[in-house]
Amino acid sequence: MKFTRSSEDHAIVAEHDVDGHTVTFRALNMRYTSTGPHATINIFYTEPSNGQGPGKRFPLESNEFNINRMEQRVKLSNAAHDMIHNGFRDIFIKKNMRTRLKEFCDGLTNFDATDFAPMEIKGDPNYRPDFLLEPYILKGGGTILYAPGGSTKSYTAMVMAVSIHNGVSQRHGGFWDVFQTPTLYINMERSPGSMAGRLGWVNETLGLEGDTSLFMFHTRGRKLTTIRPALARFISYHEIGFTVLDSISRAGGSDLNESTTANEIMDMLNELCPSWLAIAHTPEGNSKKIFGSTHFRNAADVTVVMDSQRTGDKTGSSYQLMKGNDVGAPSREYLAFQFSDNRLEKVYRPTADEFPDLIVERDMSTDDYIIQYLRQNGNGSASQIAKAYGINRQTLNVAFKRNVKGLYVSLVGGLYGLKANERFSE
Repeated sequence: MKFTRSSEDHAIVAEHDVDGHTVTFRALNMRYTSTGPHATINIFYTEPSNGQGPGKRFPLESNEFNINRMEQRVKLSNAAHDMIHNGFRDIFIKKNMRTRLKEFCDGLTNFDATDFAPMEIKGDPNYRPDFLLEPYILKGGGTILYAPGGSTKSYTAMVMAVSIHNGVSQRHGGFWDVFQTPTLYINMERSPGSMAGRLGWVNETLGLEGDTSLFMFHTRGRKLTTIRPALARFISYHEIGFTVLDSISRAGGSDLNESTTANEIMDMLNELCPSWLAIAHTPEGNSKKIFGSTHFRNAADVTVVMDSQRTGDKTGSSYQLMKGNDVGAPSREYLAFQFSDNRLEKVYRPTADEFPDLIVERDMSTDDYIIQYLRQNGNGSASQIAKAYGINRQTLNVAFKRNVKGLYVSLVGGLYGLKANERFSE
């Protein structure tokens, strides 16, 4: 029995042919638990060709179970055999179905292990990272863009998606250097009409025709796990090179603070598309942290924190790269979004005096970050502040020890607090 892996959904597939009749076995979501290997097994039957094209294919039966359990295999093979509707049922008897299913299940773990075997590679000192959108989106990498609600995260993601999908680089009136590739926007939050409107407005701000299209998947009310097979097929068929997930908080899972939930979502994104951008929210009271498990940040190649300031009909947004695998630390960037008559009218690079609060934060020193954290939280350690803002812990330790301004007091347990009656304290 020959095993292959599907490029669409990563299923392990094997076929058994009998005089033009084909029985196909497919194993999805192979996983290994303390009780043994589990998978969802699907069995299909394909009729012989009538000479005018391939034969018709019929789904027989499927089940999710421990593939080492004989009772479950027999139950599935019998149920699948009962679904065969023609004379092939008498040729391919139940014993044949049972034998082939056992052969398939017995070979799954070995194929799954060897299909992802290690390899020896040579070092490449000339390697430099390639970008889909510099400096925030790597080719073959994942980016998380995070900020509190109402910070133009989705508009920013739409501008990035349209720029990459249509190849709108700086020399073409865009905001970044981009590499063009087919792009899919996974909308889990808004109505199709709202997204069509936003797409049209962003198209026009980038100098495109308003009705320029973008691949979009509307999945409001559904979990990412439930649409994973459909996404995989679409991404493979259309050769999608970049995907936007809007947003992580709508992707599903019992609790985003659980490491298993975070790992599942990040694994799915990495498997679905080589390059992706996921929008994330921040917890209340801490606009510098991704809401949920730390594994979201750990699994991303790049994380970008946003801040915003609203002035009249304009919203200014800043972008600071906080984590970058193989990527340097660029200066903070800014975009301004101008609205009129309940629609986006313009996206542009703002001047320094339009959004003064953003400019102040741009020049924040290590002491400024410490003061901001202590004001918001009362006290904190170097480790806690480093995690909240992405600052090197040793840099914070030096700042605490230096303490030339006499701003901080040392507390028990390695914590620090602000001195009372200083201008930065409440």
